[in-house]
Amino acid sequence: MAGIGDSSALHDWLNGRAVEFACVLATRAALRAAPVLEAGLYEDGAERRRDIVLPWFRALAASGFAGAWPERAREVHRIARSAGQDARTTARDLEDDARMNAFEARDAIPFMSYEVWHYESEASALKDVQRAVEAAVEATQSVVAVADAAEGIGGSATVYEAAVLAAQAAHSAIDGIHGDTEFLEVPEEDESERVVAPNIEGFWNAVALDVELLESGENAGEPPEATVAGLSEKSLWLGGTPVWVSRWWADFRDRLPDAEGWQVWIEWYEARLAGRRQDAALEADLLTIPDEEWAQGPAHVNAIIATLIASRSDPLLAAVARGFEDLEAVRQASSVDLTRHMERIRNALPDDPNLAIGATKNMLEATMKTILDRRGSSTPENIGFPDLTTRCLAELGLKRSSPPATEAEKHLGRIASSAQRMIVAANDVRRRLGTGHERVVGKEPVVTAADASLVASCGYILAAWLLRHDAEG
Repeated sequence: MAGIGDSSALHDWLNGRAVEFACVLATRAALRAAPVLEAGLYEDGAERRRDIVLPWFRALAASGFAGAWPERAREVHRIARSAGQDARTTARDLEDDARMNAFEARDAIPFMSYEVWHYESEASALKDVQRAVEAAVEATQSVVAVADAAEGIGGSATVYEAAVLAAQAAHSAIDGIHGDTEFLEVPEEDESERVVAPNIEGFWNAVALDVELLESGENAGEPPEATVAGLSEKSLWLGGTPVWVSRWWADFRDRLPDAEGWQVWIEWYEARLAGRRQDAALEADLLTIPDEEWAQGPAHVNAIIATLIASRSDPLLAAVARGFEDLEAVRQASSVDLTRHMERIRNALPDDPNLAIGATKNMLEATMKTILDRRGSSTPENIGFPDLTTRCLAELGLKRSSPPATEAEKHLGRIASSAQRMIVAANDVRRRLGTGHERVVGKEPVVTAADASLVASCGYILAAWLLRHDAEG
């Protein structure tokens, strides 16, 4: 694969390839510039969040949707066009105003002062924001061009050009936040204000890794739709997220107030940063929210998005959350803290189902050994899991050697027997499907997130049930 080190090399690589490749590359390039928006929120934050940040997210949601599912580009091309243009107009106006303020300040104050430096800094920051917005606009233009090409309007060259411009603008924005401040003259008395520009590396390397993945799918004979869908679910920075991204994104995230409901977009972006699977139905619903709702500002439309997300939550993952809450409530009464185990399970879902199953078995084992230890019942170091379960249930009075004396005891005995089978089954599933036994690479058993969620939710409930009986005994 030829190296991709600049926009010209990217254009040469795209030439003659599937237009879907251009669309997904444009979106991912624009998404990498997200932290740059933080530079424009120092003043008039509420207005800028409404007029720049919200349209920027909407534009990238539209281009990202078309990038992940290119066959549906026609559905969102109008939204992509309008959202991108709205953000572009506002960003340009703000940058023009800032430049004029800086010009007037220099004219009124013939010597360099803090006020002049402040206006220059503001204008420079907004220029970088404008570049980041321009990247998003070009990404949306690639969507529009793909949709138009499908209708026989225009051609692939227009799509390529939009993708190249998106990458170029994103790199300029990123380079700007690191480079522009180096050349601003700061008065000696304000030396403490000088910003040391960190080294900017990795943007074109990230683009090159994206290209390498697309080329690999192309060489393997995969259809373009499958290849771009796979890339859309990869982390934004395949070579590793640069330190500056984490820092700037954290600052940007902190400037988005909870009261305006920005958490929906924070999670949306971080899912792309990490490369988590996307929900096509949810993304489509988000983008079909009417324009008049978006026009009412962040707090209003973000509340609508939060409702959409809640309505589409995975019922199995919701069950896991309820089990987590149940076990957390038991912790107070039992004084047994399984937080470390619980967090491992929750963090593993839905992306690593094998790990979630292994962590569930470990939590149940720790629960039973802790109960026996608290009751002064020693357990051999190498005790088998079924024997450990039998011993724990017997210690809690849940497994009797004598026949039940009453109908109630008979039913309770059946519940205890079912619980024992479930606990032992969790260990069996772990041995066959979970972590703990290294397997032949490429031949690992396939485990779905749904199956792992079921095991995890049952594990939470069983651990809580055991600890409740321990506390009551």
